[in-house]
Amino acid sequence: MYSKINESFIEVTKNIFQKLFSTEIMEEEIYTVDNKNHKWDISGVVGVVGDYEGVVSIRLLQTSASKLLEKSRVDSPEISVRWNLINDMIGEVVNNITGNVLSKISKNEFTHSVPITIQGENHILQWPKEAPILAIPFKMDYGVFEVQYSLVENK
Repeated sequence: MYSKINESFIEVTKNIFQKLFSTEIMEEEIYTVDNKNHKWDISGVVGVVGDYEGVVSIRLLQTSASKLLEKSRVDSPEISVRWNLINDMIGEVVNNITGNVLSKISKNEFTHSVPITIQGENHILQWPKEAPILAIPFKMDYGVFEVQYSLVENK
């Protein structure tokens, strides 16, 4: 089950980063997350229900998110406006990734929540306990990021 999901996340994420940011990204080795200490400053999170239930997240460093905002050609010199734009951008990215992946792997239907963005050093996400948390690391010219997910198929 996970190989098809992993392939879908990789394909969709590459396409979205190419379209939104004109940026080539390369996936690295997938691993299981222990949800303890991590290096990420920003996480965009979406809850999922339907054929699959769980959580999808994109996690980045502040510097990478800032560069992506510049690449999107939407920016502001005002700090508070800039952080709002970053939050919106990360929310839209995780929303697009989730929707596109679920449309590829779901047989019937799915719904996902409105995305939320969490910022702060070593922030903690609440993950479902029914499935492992898998991380797909990606490299780009502006650093690294991960798409993480924990999904259970409803039968």
